[in-house]
Amino acid sequence: MLITDNLSKIVLIAVYFGKFPRWINLYIKTCKYNPTIDWIIFCNDRIPQGIAENVKFINISLNDFITRAERKTETKIPLKEYRKISDLKPAYGAIFEDYIKNYDFWGHVDLDIMWGDIRKFITEEALREYQIISATKYHICGHFTLYRNCEQINNMFKINEIYKNIFKDKKYKNFDEIGDRNKGLGMDQIIRQAEKKNLLKVLRQNLHINDFHNEEWDKLARQLTGEQSAEPDDSAIKSGTCYWNDGKVFHKETGQETMYFHFQFSKDTTDLPGCYRWYKQINRWEIDQNRCRLNFSSFYYSILFFLETSLYLLVRASYRRAKNTYKRCREFFAKKACI
Repeated sequence: MLITDNLSKIVLIAVYFGKFPRWINLYIKTCKYNPTIDWIIFCNDRIPQGIAENVKFINISLNDFITRAERKTETKIPLKEYRKISDLKPAYGAIFEDYIKNYDFWGHVDLDIMWGDIRKFITEEALREYQIISATKYHICGHFTLYRNCEQINNMFKINEIYKNIFKDKKYKNFDEIGDRNKGLGMDQIIRQAEKKNLLKVLRQNLHINDFHNEEWDKLARQLTGEQSAEPDDSAIKSGTCYWNDGKVFHKETGQETMYFHFQFSKDTTDLPGCYRWYKQINRWEIDQNRCRLNFSSFYYSILFFLETSLYLLVRASYRRAKNTYKRCREFFAKKACI
């Protein structure tokens, strides 16, 4: 991290098991344009090529992660699926306390994100005034929430003993946000209880754009968090196509700048060939639910990208046709054999 005396030190934490997604080098590149913020990514895959000074990869096995999490949370965690890890996000401050001791704030984030200019939206004034900052208006946000790095905040998930039952449950309970749809107890409700006692101040605001907006989810969030009387925020752009350009993220239709783009439902469009090897030459990255577009700094790489992508798509289509033909042939001969 670029050391600047007058800025709060921030570290963002991601835990990812399995093979990294194809876009990981571009993800790192968007991180690199935020030199005053650090990322720590705990993983069990090979470290990617797109190294940045402010992005640190730490290899850890799933078993070692579970052992560490159980020791720090004093709870048995039968982790059977990777999705369940998200329930542990509010506990990262306790689980990884030895990695974040030199920071003023820590946050939990995801990898299906293109980062814009974070410091433009997370100001020093906000960091001085609030102990927790969420990128969603109605609740604590699973893909970006900042916590002040102190013992009280790092262990706030323990205020309600129900966290032990949630961590013990094999299924994902959305504890990092608003909790189970039926019982409705998540980290946001726990934090609101502390807010009512004036134990801390929380800033919830729309700092990102999604590739898809679910109004029903907003209604549920307002209901479960006690915000049902709040009117929907129609002024905020909640979904659409976004693009990254030289460290900033913009909504394509309006040109509005946002802190980051969360492409949760557009991951399949990033299923591109080895063009990600040329991440250093990419100066614009655009994603929507239909396709991913990459612009390169030179015509040479644009031609390489076009040729390799065309070949890749041709081979993939031929493979799918051959697979379907083989399946139909098997079914045909199986029926013949039964006659």
